[in-house]
Amino acid sequence: MENVLVRDNKKQVTGGISSVVNFILSCLIKLPLLLFVILPLGLVAELFRTIISLPFSLGKKKTTKAEDPNKYTLPEVDVEKQIPLESRKYDLVLYGCTGFTGRLAASYLAKNYGNGDLKWAIAGRRAGRLEEIRKELAQESQNDSLIDSVDIIVADSGKEDTLHDLVSNTRVVVSTVGPFLYYGTPVVKYCVAYGTSYADTTGEVHWVRDTIEHFQEAAIRTGARIVSLCGSDSIPWDLLAKLLADKLKAESNTDVKSFEFYNDLGGAASGGTIATVISALSVKAEKGSKGDPMNMLPSGELSSNRVYMSKSSKIGYSKTSKKWHSSAFMARVNHRCVQRSNALLGYGKKISYFEVNNQANWFTARQTSIDLLFLGCFIGIRSLRKLAYSLGAIPLPGQGPSKEVQESGYLRVHGFAKGEDGTVVDGYIYFPQDPGYCSTARMVVESGLCMVLQAEELPVKGGFWSPAAGLGNILKERLEKTGTEFQI
Repeated sequence: MENVLVRDNKKQVTGGISSVVNFILSCLIKLPLLLFVILPLGLVAELFRTIISLPFSLGKKKTTKAEDPNKYTLPEVDVEKQIPLESRKYDLVLYGCTGFTGRLAASYLAKNYGNGDLKWAIAGRRAGRLEEIRKELAQESQNDSLIDSVDIIVADSGKEDTLHDLVSNTRVVVSTVGPFLYYGTPVVKYCVAYGTSYADTTGEVHWVRDTIEHFQEAAIRTGARIVSLCGSDSIPWDLLAKLLADKLKAESNTDVKSFEFYNDLGGAASGGTIATVISALSVKAEKGSKGDPMNMLPSGELSSNRVYMSKSSKIGYSKTSKKWHSSAFMARVNHRCVQRSNALLGYGKKISYFEVNNQANWFTARQTSIDLLFLGCFIGIRSLRKLAYSLGAIPLPGQGPSKEVQESGYLRVHGFAKGEDGTVVDGYIYFPQDPGYCSTARMVVESGLCMVLQAEELPVKGGFWSPAAGLGNILKERLEKTGTEFQI
């Protein structure tokens, strides 16, 4: 497994003299430019915008947008008219195929399931664009029958009366419509009400916590399986953690004391991901009314199992991986997903979580940190963000990496689990395409299909589940059959 990147001709970050030169140039040019020119100008622009807006705000009462009082109220469903799951027209409805990741998911469905018995439909806000996508899918897959077999459903999460058609006649909804904080809650609410299972690509833990707190009890009652975080955030780490914990239990019958994950990856960000990060930055973390919903059990009680983020997940050298490393951008999201799985599956009472990105040497590790600082400033400061959008420096929602970049991308995670008795087990998971887009499209579709094609084999019924707890080994097998490599 160690040579899969070489085997597949994947471009990796290299060390050598070029990494030293790049780091020196960044220290002499890029970093001073950011700290002494770009950042001050951005802050001055924000201050100027605030001062300019003051005369318009003086004398006015500060008002906040009232939250919809029906935000968490389930829609009324006529039980007598509700279509039983086994009689529903569609196995799967893909919501959000006009977006970048959703379009990839539609292509994946057409290519891999377009000629089979799977009954599926595409959904979104614009009927005209959906018609175009359906024709494109038929052309790409050289399957004209898709024009007749794949239906179109017009639905808009901002207009809840359109969501009945989205969820009432399908067994599962797969959603790629983000940021989910703004567009996700109504879809989940309607799925719960109709007993329709659901999978999505969110990485917004704050939103996942909110949905668990408000809809868990109803989902258990209606039988809706709700599984979020089904993309590159956070299936690779969540699933690998489960497999390692299972191996540790089988070999030594001991609980997990720590997880360590070392990532090698290549790829690029899309506009949707940038928008999701911006959404996450705007939200203040709050505890649920009954504690942290990520620890909530189906009974409504809170699990005492905990996973703590290691404070050492920064630049350094690991004796375990024997490589230099830098911070992993989405480690805190993955950590919370593993925490959810630990609450539900019980890996251990107190587990340390460590996740980093491998680097070629100290210089590339430092260079990556400078690049992340640069990106963070442009995303976090509104005036700089607008400038970056106007210059095309960061992609707009709906935009993403080219097909060539997607095909050349990859993700390989080497994980270690240490038991309370000192036993250490390790394993790999490898995705041979861009993890954020090609692989995410495949992951979320296969997650949805677990709840359609192999529903009776799943370990759980209705409720809110992490990928590992809700889909587990069934998902592992489906991913393995469609291109993911495991070595446990």
